[in-house]
Amino acid sequence: MYEFSRAKVQKMGYAFLGADKCYYSVPYHYIGKYIEIQYNKRVVEIYYNKERIAIHSKS
Repeated sequence: MYEFSRAKVQKMGYAFLGADKCYYSVPYHYIGKYIEIQYNKRVVEIYYNKERIAIHSKS
């Protein structure tokens, strides 16, 4: 089951997911944009305008 969050991509190209207090990298051209984060225990998927722009596995 996925959970959802929204964040702004920071100046260094990272988005902060408050639920697990971690930063995840995002392509630099999304800096300053608001993105949607979809996550579960194993994976974090980052979307902009419904297009997946990054995916990270959680450890």
